[in-house]
Amino acid sequence: MYVSGNTELQFEHGSHMLSPGEERSLSFHLQEQNSGTEGNLNTLYEWINNGRLPDPVNISVRYRSATTKEYTSTFSFTPSGGRLKVDFEGMDSRSPA
Repeated sequence: MYVSGNTELQFEHGSHMLSPGEERSLSFHLQEQNSGTEGNLNTLYEWINNGRLPDPVNISVRYRSATTKEYTSTFSFTPSGGRLKVDFEGMDSRSPA
């Protein structure tokens, strides 16, 4: 989730588990004050490109492996050459306490 002022961007990814080799498309919901908009990667490109969202949008994704080790991966989203560029910025992990 990305939150700034009265703007909230939620990523929707389906179930909580992915099987090895499984791919899934992300969809988005942008909530601004009392109105909301659904979108996909093309929409996210437009939102960043027209200034509705900052450039870049930095998102941290937290998840847990089957062995309960916790991970956080960070990505940056920015418009580039008419497409949405997604850069993997890094990953941190920690074992359960």
